Amino acid sequence: MIKIQLRELGSLLEHTYLCVMKEYRPENYANVKYTLEEKEGATLLTITQEKIGDEKAQEGNTKIWKTVLEKMKKVAENDG
Repeated sequence: MIKIQLRELGSLLEHTYLCVMKEYRPENYANVKYTLEEKEGATLLTITQEKIGDEKAQEGNTKIWKTVLEKMKKVAENDG
């Protein structure tokens, strides 16, 4: 299990990962950035992913991120 904690506004966490369907080459790693900022009295989490791949890969990532974000929202609203 991986636990990621960003507790300060303005925090940035950045990581890369390799799709299991790709060769181990630098151009096949995707970049993901997480940032926290205050907006209208709430905390806004922004996730940016780069180097996703073709349209099929983008569709798959959209489905995965939707699930991840729904679960993250539940955790955040229930204080973990």
